Amino acid sequence: MLNRFRHAAALALGLILAGSSAFAQTTVSISEPTMQVDDARIQGGTLATTVFPKERLATKVHPSSATYHRRSVLKFDTHNTVPSGAVVQKATLTLTISKADPESRTLGIYRLSQTFDEDYASWITRKSGSKWTTAGGDLAEKFAQTPVGSSVGAKIAFDVT
Repeated sequence: MLNRFRHAAALALGLILAGSSAFAQTTVSISEPTMQVDDARIQGGTLATTVFPKERLATKVHPSSATYHRRSVLKFDTHNTVPSGAVVQKATLTLTISKADPESRTLGIYRLSQTFDEDYASWITRKSGSKWTTAGGDLAEKFAQTPVGSSVGAKIAFDVT
């Protein structure tokens, strides 16, 4: 059950904002991976301490091998892209499948309760000198879940408002 996402131009977070009555509704897109998105692929088992710099993002769960338990963690630069005081009315995360297995599977989107540094993130470590509280990332509430097919190039959108 492998689902990989293209690193460049595959991640997009679209936000619809409403400010005070003096401002009209605005749409902000955070879609520049090298400037606005931090991401890391983390993997369990024998590779739990391995950092995968600049690797494609991936998710996979293998019933008999923790080494194939993979997650992708994402962090969007909303501090510099969303105007101060704006109210987010809608947020959509869009992913593009760049490689897929023939089986369908379900992909879930969770909020992380701890931040990470993409240059140090592994299944065990979230930042230099700091571990995840729970191996594999500190997952908080689930935002969304959807079945994912096997069509390369397909876009999957999640409401993460």
